[in-house]
Amino acid sequence: MAMDDQRQTRQGGYVGINQYLQANKPQAERMGQQIAQNVGQKAQTATTGVSNLYDQFQQQSQAAQVDPNITTQIKEDPTKVTQSAYQKALAGYQGPQGLADVQGYQSAAGQIRQAQEDVNLLGQGRAGYGALIRGQGLGGIDYSRGQSALDTALLAGSQGAREALGGTAQRYQGISDFLGGAESSAATRANELATTARGIQEQLPGLVQSEHTAILDAATQAAQDQTAKDQALYDARVKAIQEGPGWAQKKAANALGLGDQMGNLSTALKYMQGPEAWTASDIATEEQRNRAAALEALGGLASGFGDPRSQQAGLASFDEGGFLKEMEQIRAKKEADEKARQDALNAARAEASKATMPVKKAKPVEIGTIMPGQSYIGKTDWEQNLFQGKELDQPLPTTVSPDVMPVNLNPFGILGR
Repeated sequence: MAMDDQRQTRQGGYVGINQYLQANKPQAERMGQQIAQNVGQKAQTATTGVSNLYDQFQQQSQAAQVDPNITTQIKEDPTKVTQSAYQKALAGYQGPQGLADVQGYQSAAGQIRQAQEDVNLLGQGRAGYGALIRGQGLGGIDYSRGQSALDTALLAGSQGAREALGGTAQRYQGISDFLGGAESSAATRANELATTARGIQEQLPGLVQSEHTAILDAATQAAQDQTAKDQALYDARVKAIQEGPGWAQKKAANALGLGDQMGNLSTALKYMQGPEAWTASDIATEEQRNRAAALEALGGLASGFGDPRSQQAGLASFDEGGFLKEMEQIRAKKEADEKARQDALNAARAEASKATMPVKKAKPVEIGTIMPGQSYIGKTDWEQNLFQGKELDQPLPTTVSPDVMPVNLNPFGILGR
Protein backbone atom coordinates (compact mmCIF):
# COMPACT_ATOMS: atom_id res chain seq x y z
CA MET A 1 0.00 0.00 0.00
CA ALA A 2 1.42 3.40 -1.01
CA MET A 3 1.39 6.09 1.60
CA ASP A 4 2.41 9.28 -0.22
CA ASP A 5 0.06 11.39 1.88
CA GLN A 6 1.97 10.29 4.95
CA ARG A 7 5.41 11.09 3.61
CA GLN A 8 5.05 14.83 3.71
CA THR A 9 4.80 17.06 6.80
CA ARG A 10 2.12 19.61 7.33
CA GLN A 11 4.60 22.30 6.30
CA GLY A 12 5.09 20.59 2.91
CA GLY A 13 8.65 19.40 3.57
CA TYR A 14 10.08 15.92 3.92
CA VAL A 15 11.03 14.10 7.12
CA GLY A 16 13.66 11.50 7.91
CA ILE A 17 13.09 7.79 7.38
CA ASN A 18 12.84 7.04 11.05
CA GLN A 19 10.18 9.66 11.55
CA TYR A 20 8.40 8.29 8.55
CA LEU A 21 8.43 4.72 9.88
CA GLN A 22 7.29 5.86 13.27
CA ALA A 23 4.46 7.94 11.84
CA ASN A 24 3.19 5.03 9.67
CA LYS A 25 3.63 2.23 12.22
CA PRO A 26 -0.13 1.57 12.71
CA GLN A 27 -0.68 1.39 8.99
CA ALA A 28 2.31 -0.92 8.59
CA GLU A 29 0.86 -3.29 11.19
CA ARG A 30 -2.50 -3.37 9.40
CA MET A 31 -0.75 -4.01 6.09
CA GLY A 32 1.19 -6.93 7.58
CA GLN A 33 -1.93 -8.45 9.01
CA GLN A 34 -3.75 -8.10 5.68
CA ILE A 35 -0.90 -9.69 3.76
CA ALA A 36 -0.75 -12.56 6.27
CA GLN A 37 -4.50 -13.00 6.05
CA ASN A 38 -4.42 -13.13 2.26
CA VAL A 39 -1.64 -15.73 2.26
CA GLY A 40 -3.44 -17.77 4.89
CA GLN A 41 -6.72 -17.73 2.97
CA LYS A 42 -4.95 -18.78 -0.20
CA ALA A 43 -3.22 -21.62 1.66
CA GLN A 44 -6.48 -22.68 3.28
CA THR A 45 -8.26 -22.67 -0.08
CA ALA A 46 -5.47 -24.79 -1.53
CA THR A 47 -5.58 -27.38 1.26
CA THR A 48 -9.36 -27.52 1.06
CA GLY A 49 -9.05 -28.19 -2.67
CA VAL A 50 -6.67 -31.08 -2.00
CA SER A 51 -8.99 -32.48 0.66
CA ASN A 52 -11.92 -32.35 -1.73
CA LEU A 53 -9.78 -33.99 -4.39
CA TYR A 54 -8.88 -36.80 -2.04
CA ASP A 55 -12.54 -37.29 -1.14
CA GLN A 56 -13.30 -37.70 -4.84
CA PHE A 57 -10.49 -40.21 -5.11
CA GLN A 58 -11.92 -42.15 -2.19
CA GLN A 59 -15.36 -42.23 -3.77
CA GLN A 60 -14.07 -43.29 -7.17
CA SER A 61 -11.71 -45.92 -5.82
CA GLN A 62 -14.40 -47.29 -3.51
CA ALA A 63 -16.82 -47.56 -6.43
CA ALA A 64 -14.17 -49.42 -8.42
CA GLN A 65 -13.24 -51.73 -5.53
CA VAL A 66 -13.71 -55.43 -6.16
CA ASP A 67 -15.84 -57.06 -3.49
CA PRO A 68 -13.28 -58.79 -1.25
CA ASN A 69 -15.93 -61.28 -0.10
CA ILE A 70 -16.91 -62.50 -3.56
CA THR A 71 -14.86 -65.69 -3.33
CA THR A 72 -16.49 -66.57 -0.01
CA GLN A 73 -19.92 -65.86 -1.49
CA ILE A 74 -19.19 -68.11 -4.46
CA LYS A 75 -18.29 -70.93 -2.10
CA GLU A 76 -21.21 -70.44 0.27
CA ASP A 77 -24.03 -69.48 -2.09
CA PRO A 78 -23.22 -68.58 -5.70
CA THR A 79 -26.89 -67.80 -6.35
CA LYS A 80 -26.37 -64.53 -4.46
CA VAL A 81 -23.47 -63.38 -6.66
CA THR A 82 -24.61 -61.08 -9.46
CA GLN A 83 -23.18 -61.25 -12.95
CA SER A 84 -22.09 -57.60 -12.74
CA ALA A 85 -20.19 -58.20 -9.50
CA TYR A 86 -18.47 -61.25 -11.00
CA GLN A 87 -17.49 -59.45 -14.21
CA LYS A 88 -16.23 -56.50 -12.17
CA ALA A 89 -14.04 -58.82 -10.11
CA LEU A 90 -12.90 -60.63 -13.23
CA ALA A 91 -11.78 -57.32 -14.77
CA GLY A 92 -9.75 -56.34 -11.71
CA TYR A 93 -9.42 -52.90 -10.16
CA GLN A 94 -10.30 -50.22 -12.69
CA GLY A 95 -10.33 -47.16 -10.42
CA PRO A 96 -7.87 -44.24 -10.18
CA GLN A 97 -4.30 -45.24 -9.52
CA GLY A 98 -3.59 -42.05 -7.63
CA LEU A 99 -4.69 -38.49 -6.89
CA ALA A 100 -3.49 -37.32 -10.30
CA ASP A 101 -6.14 -39.49 -11.98
CA VAL A 102 -8.94 -37.51 -10.35
CA GLN A 103 -10.46 -34.64 -12.30
CA GLY A 104 -9.46 -31.26 -10.83
CA TYR A 105 -6.01 -32.40 -9.74
CA GLN A 106 -4.13 -29.85 -11.84
CA SER A 107 -6.13 -26.97 -10.42
CA ALA A 108 -5.73 -28.14 -6.82
CA ALA A 109 -2.02 -28.76 -7.28
CA GLY A 110 -1.60 -25.26 -8.82
CA GLN A 111 -3.26 -23.67 -5.80
CA ILE A 112 -0.92 -25.54 -3.51
CA ARG A 113 2.13 -24.41 -5.48
CA GLN A 114 0.98 -20.77 -5.43
CA ALA A 115 0.24 -20.89 -1.73
CA GLN A 116 3.64 -22.46 -1.08
CA GLU A 117 5.35 -19.68 -3.05
CA ASP A 118 3.59 -17.02 -0.98
CA VAL A 119 4.50 -18.77 2.23
CA ASN A 120 8.10 -18.97 1.04
CA LEU A 121 8.08 -15.19 0.40
CA LEU A 122 6.85 -14.63 3.94
CA GLY A 123 9.77 -16.63 5.17
CA GLN A 124 12.24 -14.48 3.25
CA GLY A 125 11.43 -11.40 5.35
CA ARG A 126 12.08 -7.99 3.74
CA ALA A 127 13.24 -9.72 0.53
CA GLY A 128 9.83 -11.17 -0.01
CA TYR A 129 7.54 -8.47 1.34
CA GLY A 130 7.67 -6.32 -1.78
CA ALA A 131 6.77 -9.24 -4.03
CA LEU A 132 3.81 -10.06 -1.79
CA ILE A 133 2.60 -6.42 -1.86
CA ARG A 134 2.84 -6.36 -5.65
CA GLY A 135 1.40 -9.87 -5.98
CA GLN A 136 -1.62 -9.01 -3.88
CA GLY A 137 -2.16 -5.71 -5.65
CA LEU A 138 -1.85 -3.62 -2.50
CA GLY A 139 0.32 -0.98 -4.12
CA GLY A 140 -2.00 -0.12 -6.93
CA ILE A 141 -1.31 -0.02 -10.64
CA ASP A 142 1.43 2.62 -10.49
CA TYR A 143 3.25 1.04 -7.59
CA SER A 144 6.96 1.89 -7.98
CA ARG A 145 10.11 0.32 -6.72
CA GLY A 146 10.66 3.20 -4.36
CA GLN A 147 7.23 2.83 -2.89
CA SER A 148 7.84 -0.89 -2.53
CA ALA A 149 11.08 -0.20 -0.68
CA LEU A 150 9.37 2.14 1.76
CA ASP A 151 6.48 -0.28 2.40
CA THR A 152 8.96 -3.10 2.91
CA ALA A 153 10.76 -0.98 5.44
CA LEU A 154 7.44 -0.20 7.14
CA LEU A 155 6.57 -3.92 7.40
CA ALA A 156 10.05 -4.83 8.61
CA GLY A 157 9.94 -2.04 11.21
CA SER A 158 6.54 -3.07 12.61
CA GLN A 159 6.68 -5.78 15.25
CA GLY A 160 2.96 -6.50 14.86
CA ALA A 161 3.36 -6.88 11.11
CA ARG A 162 6.39 -9.16 11.50
CA GLU A 163 4.55 -11.37 14.01
CA ALA A 164 1.48 -11.72 11.74
CA LEU A 165 3.59 -12.49 8.68
CA GLY A 166 5.91 -14.85 10.54
CA GLY A 167 3.09 -16.76 12.17
CA THR A 168 1.42 -17.38 8.83
CA ALA A 169 4.71 -18.47 7.29
CA GLN A 170 5.28 -20.96 10.08
CA ARG A 171 1.73 -22.30 9.98
CA TYR A 172 1.74 -23.06 6.27
CA GLN A 173 5.40 -23.74 5.69
CA GLY A 174 4.73 -27.42 4.80
CA ILE A 175 1.68 -26.80 2.64
CA SER A 176 3.23 -28.60 -0.31
CA ASP A 177 3.66 -31.63 1.95
CA PHE A 178 -0.10 -31.61 2.41
CA LEU A 179 -0.50 -32.35 -1.26
CA GLY A 180 2.32 -34.87 -1.18
CA GLY A 181 0.75 -36.69 1.75
CA ALA A 182 -2.58 -36.87 -0.03
CA GLU A 183 -0.88 -38.18 -3.17
CA SER A 184 0.99 -40.82 -1.19
CA SER A 185 -2.13 -41.97 0.65
CA ALA A 186 -4.08 -42.20 -2.60
CA ALA A 187 -1.34 -44.19 -4.31
CA THR A 188 -1.08 -46.58 -1.35
CA ARG A 189 -4.81 -47.12 -1.25
CA ALA A 190 -5.01 -47.65 -5.00
CA ASN A 191 -2.19 -50.20 -4.80
CA GLU A 192 -3.96 -52.07 -1.98
CA LEU A 193 -7.20 -52.23 -3.96
CA ALA A 194 -5.40 -53.31 -7.12
CA THR A 195 -3.43 -56.01 -5.30
CA THR A 196 -6.55 -57.41 -3.62
CA ALA A 197 -8.45 -57.32 -6.89
CA ARG A 198 -5.60 -59.05 -8.73
CA GLY A 199 -5.60 -61.92 -6.25
CA ILE A 200 -9.35 -62.36 -6.61
CA GLN A 201 -9.13 -62.01 -10.37
CA GLU A 202 -6.61 -64.84 -10.56
CA GLN A 203 -8.74 -67.11 -8.37
CA LEU A 204 -12.14 -66.64 -9.95
CA PRO A 205 -12.07 -68.87 -13.07
CA GLY A 206 -10.56 -71.82 -11.24
CA LEU A 207 -12.76 -71.29 -8.20
CA VAL A 208 -15.98 -71.27 -10.22
CA GLN A 209 -14.87 -74.38 -12.10
CA SER A 210 -13.83 -76.27 -8.97
CA GLU A 211 -17.05 -75.41 -7.12
CA HIS A 212 -19.09 -76.55 -10.11
CA THR A 213 -17.12 -79.80 -10.34
CA ALA A 214 -17.59 -80.42 -6.61
CA ILE A 215 -21.37 -80.13 -6.95
CA LEU A 216 -21.43 -82.55 -9.90
CA ASP A 217 -19.14 -84.98 -8.10
CA ALA A 218 -21.35 -84.93 -5.00
CA ALA A 219 -24.46 -85.65 -7.08
CA THR A 220 -22.66 -88.38 -9.01
CA GLN A 221 -21.52 -90.04 -5.79
CA ALA A 222 -25.05 -89.85 -4.39
CA ALA A 223 -26.36 -91.47 -7.58
CA GLN A 224 -23.83 -94.29 -7.30
CA ASP A 225 -24.68 -94.86 -3.64
CA GLN A 226 -28.40 -94.95 -4.38
CA THR A 227 -27.87 -97.34 -7.28
CA ALA A 228 -25.89 -99.68 -5.03
CA LYS A 229 -28.62 -99.56 -2.37
CA ASP A 230 -31.35 -100.29 -4.91
CA GLN A 231 -29.39 -103.18 -6.38
CA ALA A 232 -28.71 -104.70 -2.96
CA LEU A 233 -32.37 -104.41 -2.03
CA TYR A 234 -33.44 -105.95 -5.32
CA ASP A 235 -30.97 -108.83 -4.97
CA ALA A 236 -32.18 -109.51 -1.44
CA ARG A 237 -35.79 -109.58 -2.55
CA VAL A 238 -35.13 -111.91 -5.46
CA LYS A 239 -33.20 -114.22 -3.16
CA ALA A 240 -36.08 -114.22 -0.70
CA ILE A 241 -38.46 -115.18 -3.49
CA GLN A 242 -36.19 -117.93 -4.76
CA GLU A 243 -35.11 -119.42 -1.45
CA GLY A 244 -37.52 -118.36 1.25
CA PRO A 245 -40.57 -120.22 2.52
CA GLY A 246 -43.97 -119.47 1.06
CA TRP A 247 -44.83 -116.59 3.36
CA ALA A 248 -41.44 -114.94 2.79
CA GLN A 249 -41.86 -115.34 -0.94
CA LYS A 250 -45.23 -113.65 -0.79
CA LYS A 251 -43.89 -110.85 1.43
CA ALA A 252 -40.95 -110.21 -0.86
CA ALA A 253 -43.23 -110.32 -3.87
CA ASN A 254 -45.49 -107.72 -2.32
CA ALA A 255 -42.49 -105.54 -1.53
CA LEU A 256 -41.51 -105.68 -5.19
CA GLY A 257 -44.94 -104.54 -6.21
CA LEU A 258 -46.26 -107.91 -7.34
CA GLY A 259 -49.11 -107.79 -4.85
CA ASP A 260 -51.56 -110.69 -4.69
CA GLN A 261 -50.94 -111.63 -8.30
CA MET A 262 -48.13 -113.92 -7.25
CA GLY A 263 -49.52 -117.27 -8.29
CA ASN A 264 -46.29 -118.54 -9.71
CA LEU A 265 -43.12 -116.97 -8.34
CA SER A 266 -40.71 -118.55 -10.79
CA THR A 267 -42.80 -117.16 -13.61
CA ALA A 268 -42.92 -113.74 -11.96
CA LEU A 269 -39.13 -113.58 -11.77
CA LYS A 270 -39.00 -113.64 -15.57
CA TYR A 271 -40.85 -110.34 -15.65
CA MET A 272 -38.74 -108.56 -13.00
CA GLN A 273 -35.99 -106.22 -14.19
CA GLY A 274 -33.18 -105.04 -11.97
CA PRO A 275 -32.80 -101.35 -11.08
CA GLU A 276 -31.34 -98.93 -13.60
CA ALA A 277 -28.34 -96.88 -12.55
CA TRP A 278 -29.21 -93.48 -11.15
CA THR A 279 -27.46 -90.50 -12.77
CA ALA A 280 -26.36 -87.20 -11.25
CA SER A 281 -29.26 -85.52 -13.06
CA ASP A 282 -31.74 -87.94 -11.48
CA ILE A 283 -30.47 -87.62 -7.93
CA ALA A 284 -29.44 -83.92 -7.76
CA THR A 285 -31.29 -81.83 -5.20
CA GLU A 286 -32.93 -78.53 -6.04
CA GLU A 287 -30.19 -76.68 -4.14
CA GLN A 288 -27.47 -78.45 -6.12
CA ARG A 289 -29.22 -77.60 -9.38
CA ASN A 290 -29.58 -73.93 -8.44
CA ARG A 291 -25.96 -73.61 -7.30
CA ALA A 292 -24.67 -75.33 -10.42
CA ALA A 293 -26.82 -73.12 -12.67
CA ALA A 294 -25.53 -69.99 -10.93
CA LEU A 295 -21.91 -71.05 -11.39
CA GLU A 296 -22.56 -71.95 -15.02
CA ALA A 297 -23.98 -68.48 -15.64
CA LEU A 298 -21.05 -66.76 -13.90
CA GLY A 299 -18.27 -68.76 -15.54
CA GLY A 300 -19.88 -69.56 -18.89
CA LEU A 301 -19.72 -73.29 -18.12
CA ALA A 302 -21.66 -76.03 -19.87
CA SER A 303 -24.75 -77.30 -18.09
CA GLY A 304 -23.89 -80.07 -15.66
CA PHE A 305 -27.37 -81.45 -15.02
CA GLY A 306 -29.87 -82.61 -17.61
CA ASP A 307 -33.56 -83.15 -17.09
CA PRO A 308 -34.17 -85.76 -14.37
CA ARG A 309 -35.93 -88.98 -15.20
CA SER A 310 -38.91 -90.17 -13.23
CA GLN A 311 -38.31 -90.52 -9.53
CA GLN A 312 -38.84 -94.26 -10.08
CA ALA A 313 -36.11 -94.39 -12.71
CA GLY A 314 -33.65 -96.22 -10.55
CA LEU A 315 -36.04 -98.74 -9.01
CA ALA A 316 -36.61 -102.35 -10.08
CA SER A 317 -39.41 -102.70 -12.64
CA PHE A 318 -42.02 -105.40 -13.08
CA ASP A 319 -43.89 -106.18 -16.29
CA GLU A 320 -47.23 -106.79 -14.67
CA GLY A 321 -49.05 -107.07 -18.00
CA GLY A 322 -46.75 -109.75 -19.32
CA PHE A 323 -46.85 -111.60 -16.01
CA LEU A 324 -50.66 -111.62 -15.81
CA LYS A 325 -50.95 -112.74 -19.42
CA GLU A 326 -48.67 -115.72 -18.86
CA MET A 327 -50.39 -116.50 -15.56
CA GLU A 328 -53.71 -116.58 -17.42
CA GLN A 329 -52.22 -119.00 -19.92
CA ILE A 330 -50.90 -121.20 -17.08
CA ARG A 331 -54.27 -121.11 -15.38
CA ALA A 332 -56.10 -122.00 -18.60
CA LYS A 333 -53.75 -124.90 -19.25
CA LYS A 334 -54.18 -126.22 -15.70
CA GLU A 335 -57.94 -126.02 -16.04
CA ALA A 336 -57.80 -127.83 -19.39
CA ASP A 337 -55.52 -130.52 -17.96
CA GLU A 338 -57.76 -130.95 -14.91
CA LYS A 339 -60.84 -131.21 -17.10
CA ALA A 340 -59.17 -133.82 -19.34
CA ARG A 341 -58.15 -135.85 -16.29
CA GLN A 342 -61.61 -135.66 -14.79
CA ASP A 343 -63.20 -136.61 -18.08
CA ALA A 344 -60.94 -139.64 -18.40
CA LEU A 345 -61.71 -140.69 -14.83
CA ASN A 346 -65.43 -140.37 -15.34
CA ALA A 347 -65.20 -142.37 -18.54
CA ALA A 348 -63.32 -145.14 -16.81
CA ARG A 349 -65.86 -145.29 -14.01
CA ALA A 350 -68.71 -145.45 -16.48
CA GLU A 351 -67.06 -148.25 -18.37
CA ALA A 352 -66.39 -150.20 -15.18
CA SER A 353 -69.98 -149.93 -14.06
CA LYS A 354 -71.13 -151.54 -17.30
CA ALA A 355 -68.94 -154.65 -16.92
CA THR A 356 -70.51 -157.97 -15.53
CA MET A 357 -68.55 -159.42 -12.64
CA PRO A 358 -69.15 -163.11 -11.48
CA VAL A 359 -70.02 -163.38 -7.83
CA LYS A 360 -68.57 -166.31 -5.90
CA LYS A 361 -70.53 -167.29 -2.85
CA ALA A 362 -68.99 -169.28 -0.07
CA LYS A 363 -70.72 -172.04 1.80
CA PRO A 364 -71.60 -171.40 5.33
CA VAL A 365 -69.05 -173.11 7.47
CA GLU A 366 -68.37 -173.33 11.10
CA ILE A 367 -65.28 -171.70 12.13
CA GLY A 368 -64.20 -174.07 14.85
CA THR A 369 -61.60 -172.40 17.05
CA ILE A 370 -61.82 -169.01 15.35
CA MET A 371 -62.54 -166.38 17.91
CA PRO A 372 -66.27 -165.69 18.21
CA GLY A 373 -67.47 -162.58 16.45
CA GLN A 374 -65.19 -162.75 13.40
CA SER A 375 -64.54 -164.98 10.48
CA TYR A 376 -62.86 -164.78 7.10
CA ILE A 377 -64.25 -165.41 3.69
CA GLY A 378 -61.50 -166.31 1.30
CA LYS A 379 -61.03 -167.67 -2.15
CA THR A 380 -57.74 -169.59 -1.82
CA ASP A 381 -57.60 -173.33 -1.23
CA TRP A 382 -55.74 -172.93 2.00
CA GLU A 383 -58.35 -170.52 3.33
CA GLN A 384 -61.18 -172.76 2.12
CA ASN A 385 -59.69 -175.69 3.97
CA LEU A 386 -59.41 -173.51 7.03
CA PHE A 387 -62.99 -172.39 6.78
CA GLN A 388 -64.16 -176.02 6.21
CA GLY A 389 -62.66 -177.11 9.50
CA LYS A 390 -59.59 -178.74 8.13
CA GLU A 391 -56.34 -178.30 9.92
CA LEU A 392 -58.01 -176.24 12.58
CA ASP A 393 -55.06 -176.72 14.83
CA GLN A 394 -52.99 -174.49 12.55
CA PRO A 395 -52.70 -170.77 13.49
CA LEU A 396 -54.53 -168.13 11.47
CA PRO A 397 -52.47 -166.28 8.87
CA THR A 398 -51.07 -163.00 10.16
CA THR A 399 -51.45 -161.39 6.77
CA VAL A 400 -54.66 -161.68 4.88
CA SER A 401 -54.57 -161.42 1.13
CA PRO A 402 -56.41 -158.49 -0.48
CA ASP A 403 -59.24 -160.68 -1.69
CA VAL A 404 -60.03 -161.84 1.83
CA MET A 405 -62.40 -159.46 3.56
CA PRO A 406 -63.20 -159.41 7.33
CA VAL A 407 -66.90 -159.74 8.09
CA ASN A 408 -69.01 -159.87 11.22
CA LEU A 409 -70.46 -163.20 12.35
CA ASN A 410 -74.09 -163.64 12.95
CA PRO A 411 -75.07 -164.82 16.37
CA PHE A 412 -75.12 -168.39 15.14
CA GLY A 413 -71.63 -168.34 13.74
CA ILE A 414 -72.89 -168.41 10.13
CA LEU A 415 -70.81 -166.43 7.61
CA GLY A 416 -72.24 -164.53 4.74
CA ARG A 417 -71.58 -161.70 2.31
